[in-house]
Amino acid sequence: MKKCKLCKTKEFPFLITFCHTHPDSILMVSTEHKKEFNGKEKELIERMFPTHKIRWKMNSIPDHAHAHLK
Repeated sequence: MKKCKLCKTKEFPFLITFCHTHPDSILMVSTEHKKEFNGKEKELIERMFPTHKIRWKMNSIPDHAHAHLK
């Protein structure tokens, strides 16, 4: 069984990177296979980036919850 690259990192509940589709957006991606962030994770992201607009809608990564920050 092939291991998911995103699931290899467990030190933090999500990865922070730039979006390939929207290069002007920061992308937060869950390190677990799940469809959406739980309430505590959303609250943590909102506290970490209080001045950013957060788009919680899932698009191209169906196996991992993710959010775009502008």
